[in-house]
Amino acid sequence: MQGLVDYQAILERVFLPTLQKVKGKGGGVNWDNVANMYNEMTRMEAASTLNLLSNLPITKDDSVLDVGCGPARLSVPLAKLAKSVSSLDQFANMLEYAKYNAKEAGENNINLIQKVCSY
Repeated sequence: MQGLVDYQAILERVFLPTLQKVKGKGGGVNWDNVANMYNEMTRMEAASTLNLLSNLPITKDDSVLDVGCGPARLSVPLAKLAKSVSSLDQFANMLEYAKYNAKEAGENNINLIQKVCSY
């Protein structure tokens, strides 16, 4: 059965060509080049993100790690639920947006960390 949205077609026609344009030296995506766009997407999806996260069993006693935090799409709403959030990203522009978004939301329990992470 075909779904209503063909995500594979969207990936192939929209995202892959865009990602080809912003590839970094090692062949991966240099997210600093698309930080502004990603931040705008984060703002547009804020309500649905908050709705999704409100279903997680996170309390004020919890500390959360957000790896690849980008502009703090998850970190800011998680900071409202948890004692603290450590937000890790390797891209400086993403972390600048994360810092701005945390400040704008009045959240001061987010620790921003610029590091490369691999698994």
